[in-house]
Amino acid sequence: MRTRDGREEYGLAATSLELRGNVTLYLTKFSGCIEGLPCVTFSPDGLPAPPVIPPFVFMTRVSAEQALVTADLIITDGLRLEAS
Repeated sequence: MRTRDGREEYGLAATSLELRGNVTLYLTKFSGCIEGLPCVTFSPDGLPAPPVIPPFVFMTRVSAEQALVTADLIITDGLRLEAS
């Protein structure tokens, strides 16, 4: 995840990120590949047909804009803060 504060850019990255329990995502744009196969993008400009979402979803190549996440439990590995 990257953000800007003036000219500086900051990034929060992790090797893995797992959200459990009651998960809510507030995003302006979200894309990723479900189970590594079909890739979808959700945005106000064009929403794909709503997929049937199983209780457990594994996504790869995830990208989000303007993200705010709430969850009962967030598990991460290799969390790091980057500045440039």
